[in-house]
Amino acid sequence: MDLILVLNCGSASVKFALFASDSQGTDALCEGMASRVNEPGQGHLRWRSGERHHDQPLPGSGDHRQAIASIAAQLHEQGWLGRVQAVGHRVVHGGDQFRAPALVTPAVEAAIEHFGAYAPLHNPVNLLGIRLCQQHLPGIPQVAVFDTAFHSTLPPEAYHYAFPEAWHRDWGVRRYGFHGINHHYISKRLPVLLQQPVDQVRAIRPSGQRLQPVCDQGCHQCRHQHGLHAAGRPDDGQSLWRPGPRVARIPV
Repeated sequence: MDLILVLNCGSASVKFALFASDSQGTDALCEGMASRVNEPGQGHLRWRSGERHHDQPLPGSGDHRQAIASIAAQLHEQGWLGRVQAVGHRVVHGGDQFRAPALVTPAVEAAIEHFGAYAPLHNPVNLLGIRLCQQHLPGIPQVAVFDTAFHSTLPPEAYHYAFPEAWHRDWGVRRYGFHGINHHYISKRLPVLLQQPVDQVRAIRPSGQRLQPVCDQGCHQCRHQHGLHAAGRPDDGQSLWRPGPRVARIPV
Protein backbone atom coordinates (compact mmCIF):
# COMPACT_ATOMS: atom_id res chain seq x y z
CA MET A 1 0.00 0.00 0.00
CA ASP A 2 1.47 3.34 -1.08
CA LEU A 3 1.60 6.26 1.36
CA ILE A 4 1.13 9.79 0.07
CA LEU A 5 1.97 12.83 2.17
CA VAL A 6 0.08 16.06 1.50
CA LEU A 7 1.43 19.37 2.79
CA ASN A 8 -0.08 22.85 2.95
CA CYS A 9 2.72 25.10 4.09
CA GLY A 10 1.34 28.52 5.02
CA SER A 11 2.85 31.67 6.45
CA ALA A 12 1.87 30.84 10.05
CA SER A 13 0.93 27.14 9.93
CA VAL A 14 1.80 23.85 8.29
CA LYS A 15 -1.11 21.48 7.65
CA PHE A 16 -0.51 17.90 6.62
CA ALA A 17 -2.24 14.60 5.99
CA LEU A 18 -0.97 11.13 5.23
CA PHE A 19 -3.01 8.89 2.93
CA ALA A 20 -2.79 5.18 2.21
CA SER A 21 -3.69 4.39 -1.39
CA ASP A 22 -4.24 1.13 -3.24
CA SER A 23 -6.50 -0.25 -5.96
CA GLN A 24 -9.45 -0.20 -3.53
CA GLY A 25 -9.24 3.49 -2.76
CA THR A 26 -7.58 6.05 -0.50
CA ASP A 27 -7.84 6.37 3.29
CA ALA A 28 -6.40 8.96 5.64
CA LEU A 29 -3.95 7.52 8.16
CA CYS A 30 -3.36 10.75 10.03
CA GLU A 31 -3.76 14.49 9.75
CA GLY A 32 -2.64 17.48 11.72
CA MET A 33 -1.31 21.01 11.86
CA ALA A 34 1.64 22.90 13.23
CA SER A 35 0.19 26.23 14.38
CA ARG A 36 1.70 29.58 15.38
CA VAL A 37 4.78 28.88 13.32
CA ASN A 38 7.53 31.51 13.70
CA GLU A 39 6.31 32.43 17.19
CA PRO A 40 9.08 31.13 19.48
CA GLY A 41 7.67 29.26 22.45
CA GLN A 42 4.09 29.47 21.13
CA GLY A 43 4.01 26.91 18.31
CA HIS A 44 2.29 23.54 18.67
CA LEU A 45 2.04 20.40 16.58
CA ARG A 46 -1.35 18.72 16.90
CA TRP A 47 -2.28 15.61 14.95
CA ARG A 48 -4.56 12.63 15.16
CA SER A 49 -4.67 9.11 13.82
CA GLY A 50 -7.92 7.28 14.34
CA GLU A 51 -8.86 7.77 18.00
CA ARG A 52 -5.36 8.82 19.01
CA HIS A 53 -4.68 12.54 19.51
CA HIS A 54 -1.25 14.09 19.97
CA ASP A 55 -0.19 17.57 21.05
CA GLN A 56 3.38 18.76 21.48
CA PRO A 57 5.17 22.12 21.47
CA LEU A 58 7.41 23.02 18.56
CA PRO A 59 11.04 23.03 19.68
CA GLY A 60 13.59 25.79 19.27
CA SER A 61 12.57 28.79 17.21
CA GLY A 62 9.34 27.11 16.11
CA ASP A 63 9.92 28.12 12.50
CA HIS A 64 8.93 26.20 9.35
CA ARG A 65 12.09 24.14 9.50
CA GLN A 66 11.28 23.00 13.05
CA ALA A 67 7.62 22.43 12.18
CA ILE A 68 8.35 20.14 9.24
CA ALA A 69 11.14 18.40 11.14
CA SER A 70 8.66 17.66 13.95
CA ILE A 71 6.11 16.31 11.47
CA ALA A 72 8.77 14.12 9.85
CA ALA A 73 9.90 12.85 13.27
CA GLN A 74 6.36 11.82 14.20
CA LEU A 75 5.85 10.05 10.87
CA HIS A 76 9.17 8.27 11.38
CA GLU A 77 8.20 7.23 14.91
CA GLN A 78 4.99 5.67 13.58
CA GLY A 79 6.93 3.79 10.89
CA TRP A 80 5.36 5.75 8.06
CA LEU A 81 8.04 8.14 6.83
CA GLY A 82 10.11 5.51 5.03
CA ARG A 83 7.01 4.26 3.22
CA VAL A 84 6.05 7.61 1.67
CA GLN A 85 6.05 7.28 -2.13
CA ALA A 86 5.14 10.86 -3.07
CA VAL A 87 4.48 14.27 -1.54
CA GLY A 88 1.83 16.69 -2.77
CA HIS A 89 2.15 20.40 -2.05
CA ARG A 90 -0.46 23.13 -2.24
CA VAL A 91 0.98 26.10 -4.13
CA VAL A 92 -1.13 29.25 -4.25
CA HIS A 93 0.01 30.93 -7.47
CA GLY A 94 1.09 29.29 -10.71
CA GLY A 95 0.29 32.25 -12.94
CA ASP A 96 -0.89 31.22 -16.40
CA GLN A 97 1.95 28.70 -16.73
CA PHE A 98 0.44 25.76 -14.83
CA ARG A 99 -2.91 24.30 -15.83
CA ALA A 100 -2.47 21.03 -13.92
CA PRO A 101 -0.33 19.56 -11.11
CA ALA A 102 3.37 19.47 -11.93
CA LEU A 103 6.22 17.21 -10.86
CA VAL A 104 8.67 19.46 -9.06
CA THR A 105 11.86 20.11 -11.00
CA PRO A 106 14.36 22.96 -10.74
CA ALA A 107 12.40 24.75 -13.49
CA VAL A 108 9.13 24.37 -11.55
CA GLU A 109 10.80 25.64 -8.39
CA ALA A 110 12.06 28.68 -10.31
CA ALA A 111 8.54 29.35 -11.62
CA ILE A 112 7.03 29.12 -8.11
CA GLU A 113 9.66 31.59 -6.93
CA HIS A 114 8.88 33.91 -9.86
CA PHE A 115 5.15 33.93 -9.15
CA GLY A 116 5.94 34.84 -5.56
CA ALA A 117 5.65 38.44 -6.78
CA TYR A 118 1.90 37.78 -7.14
CA ALA A 119 1.53 35.88 -3.85
CA PRO A 120 4.31 37.07 -1.52
CA LEU A 121 2.67 35.68 1.61
CA HIS A 122 2.16 32.25 0.10
CA ASN A 123 4.50 31.13 -2.68
CA PRO A 124 7.78 31.66 -0.77
CA VAL A 125 6.65 29.44 2.12
CA ASN A 126 5.06 26.95 -0.31
CA LEU A 127 8.47 26.65 -1.96
CA LEU A 128 10.20 26.40 1.43
CA GLY A 129 7.94 23.46 2.29
CA ILE A 130 8.92 21.71 -0.93
CA ARG A 131 12.62 22.18 -0.28
CA LEU A 132 12.39 21.04 3.34
CA CYS A 133 10.51 17.89 2.28
CA GLN A 134 13.23 17.23 -0.28
CA GLN A 135 15.69 17.17 2.61
CA HIS A 136 13.63 14.79 4.75
CA LEU A 137 12.55 12.58 1.83
CA PRO A 138 15.41 12.68 -0.68
CA GLY A 139 14.61 11.10 -4.02
CA ILE A 140 10.86 10.98 -3.34
CA PRO A 141 8.74 12.68 -6.05
CA GLN A 142 7.29 16.04 -5.02
CA VAL A 143 4.21 17.31 -6.84
CA ALA A 144 2.99 20.92 -6.86
CA VAL A 145 -0.78 21.43 -7.05
CA PHE A 146 -1.71 24.99 -7.94
CA ASP A 147 -4.70 26.94 -6.63
CA THR A 148 -4.77 28.92 -9.86
CA ALA A 149 -4.88 25.88 -12.18
CA PHE A 150 -8.63 25.25 -11.85
CA HIS A 151 -9.29 28.76 -13.16
CA SER A 152 -7.14 28.29 -16.26
CA THR A 153 -10.27 27.62 -18.36
CA LEU A 154 -11.49 31.20 -17.90
CA PRO A 155 -12.24 32.81 -21.27
CA PRO A 156 -10.27 35.97 -22.15
CA GLU A 157 -13.27 38.25 -21.63
CA ALA A 158 -13.46 36.99 -18.04
CA TYR A 159 -9.81 37.34 -17.06
CA HIS A 160 -8.87 40.59 -18.81
CA TYR A 161 -8.97 43.86 -16.93
CA ALA A 162 -9.90 47.10 -18.70
CA PHE A 163 -6.21 47.86 -19.11
CA PRO A 164 -3.97 48.07 -22.16
CA GLU A 165 -3.22 44.63 -23.60
CA ALA A 166 0.50 45.30 -23.08
CA TRP A 167 -0.05 45.16 -19.31
CA HIS A 168 -1.22 41.57 -19.65
CA ARG A 169 1.31 40.62 -22.31
CA ASP A 170 4.36 42.15 -20.64
CA TRP A 171 3.53 42.06 -16.94
CA GLY A 172 0.93 39.32 -16.57
CA VAL A 173 -1.76 41.63 -15.21
CA ARG A 174 -5.02 39.65 -15.34
CA ARG A 175 -7.44 37.80 -13.10
CA TYR A 176 -6.05 34.43 -12.04
CA GLY A 177 -8.40 32.95 -9.45
CA PHE A 178 -7.70 31.26 -6.13
CA HIS A 179 -8.86 28.44 -3.84
CA GLY A 180 -8.94 26.32 -6.99
CA ILE A 181 -8.01 23.05 -5.27
CA ASN A 182 -11.12 23.36 -3.12
CA HIS A 183 -13.30 24.36 -6.09
CA HIS A 184 -12.01 21.43 -8.13
CA TYR A 185 -12.96 19.01 -5.36
CA ILE A 186 -16.43 20.52 -5.07
CA SER A 187 -16.93 20.39 -8.84
CA LYS A 188 -16.14 16.65 -8.73
CA ARG A 189 -18.09 15.88 -5.57
CA LEU A 190 -21.25 17.91 -6.24
CA PRO A 191 -22.48 15.82 -9.22
CA VAL A 192 -22.10 12.68 -7.09
CA LEU A 193 -24.21 14.14 -4.30
CA LEU A 194 -26.79 15.50 -6.74
CA GLN A 195 -26.73 12.28 -8.79
CA GLN A 196 -26.42 14.25 -12.01
CA PRO A 197 -23.96 14.07 -14.92
CA VAL A 198 -20.95 16.33 -14.45
CA ASP A 199 -21.63 18.35 -17.61
CA GLN A 200 -25.17 19.17 -16.43
CA VAL A 201 -24.18 20.68 -13.10
CA ARG A 202 -23.85 24.47 -13.01
CA ALA A 203 -22.80 25.96 -9.71
CA ILE A 204 -22.27 29.36 -8.12
CA ARG A 205 -20.23 29.15 -4.95
CA PRO A 206 -18.95 31.71 -2.44
CA SER A 207 -15.19 31.66 -2.09
CA GLY A 208 -13.08 32.79 0.84
CA GLN A 209 -13.82 35.35 3.51
CA ARG A 210 -14.77 37.98 0.95
CA LEU A 211 -17.54 35.82 -0.53
CA GLN A 212 -16.23 36.16 -4.06
CA PRO A 213 -18.60 34.13 -6.25
CA VAL A 214 -17.16 31.40 -8.45
CA CYS A 215 -19.24 30.06 -11.34
CA ASP A 216 -18.50 26.87 -13.21
CA GLN A 217 -20.10 24.38 -15.53
CA GLY A 218 -19.05 20.82 -14.86
CA CYS A 219 -15.34 20.97 -14.10
CA HIS A 220 -14.72 24.07 -16.21
CA GLN A 221 -14.34 27.52 -14.75
CA CYS A 222 -16.61 30.14 -16.34
CA ARG A 223 -16.41 33.27 -14.19
CA HIS A 224 -15.08 34.48 -10.86
CA GLN A 225 -14.43 37.72 -9.04
CA HIS A 226 -10.94 36.96 -7.78
CA GLY A 227 -8.21 39.32 -8.86
CA LEU A 228 -4.56 39.46 -9.73
CA HIS A 229 -3.30 38.15 -6.40
CA ALA A 230 -4.54 36.25 -3.37
CA ALA A 231 -5.21 39.43 -1.40
CA GLY A 232 -7.52 40.87 -4.07
CA ARG A 233 -11.07 41.89 -3.32
CA PRO A 234 -14.28 41.19 -5.20
CA ASP A 235 -15.16 43.36 -8.13
CA ASP A 236 -17.98 45.85 -7.90
CA GLY A 237 -19.10 48.85 -9.87
CA GLN A 238 -16.08 50.81 -8.66
CA SER A 239 -13.41 48.13 -9.07
CA LEU A 240 -14.04 46.29 -12.33
CA TRP A 241 -10.91 47.96 -13.64
CA ARG A 242 -8.91 47.72 -10.40
CA PRO A 243 -6.80 44.59 -9.60
CA GLY A 244 -5.61 45.83 -6.21
CA PRO A 245 -2.54 47.68 -4.94
CA ARG A 246 -0.05 44.90 -5.56
CA VAL A 247 -0.08 45.54 -9.33
CA ALA A 248 2.38 48.35 -8.59
CA ARG A 249 4.83 45.88 -7.05
CA ILE A 250 5.16 43.42 -9.92
CA PRO A 251 8.76 43.39 -11.16
CA VAL A 252 9.14 44.53 -14.75
